[in-house]
Amino acid sequence: MTLPEKIVMALILFGGYFWLRERARGMNMENQRGKVVIGVFGVLTALLFAEKALLEHWHFGMYTDLLLKGGSAAATFIAVGLLFLKRAPPEAEAADGNAPD
Repeated sequence: MTLPEKIVMALILFGGYFWLRERARGMNMENQRGKVVIGVFGVLTALLFAEKALLEHWHFGMYTDLLLKGGSAAATFIAVGLLFLKRAPPEAEAADGNAPD
């Protein structure tokens, strides 16, 4: 991997994890703990390793490779975040005292 690829991928990985962390804070974790653990630690990790292995075999050019790697990593974070980290309904947040101000 070249230096620009490392920089872009580091930014996407940090940004993705911080977005997942922020999304998890708005959840009702008591009811969905198992689903979150499977999604974030199982599915997300497996998909990121599979993408890395798959995209190492394809070479279309520096910018195209960077776009494919960055886009696939961002799409993976978004998919896992939207599928496994669903926000609690507003009435559940109000009952827990976690309602947004």
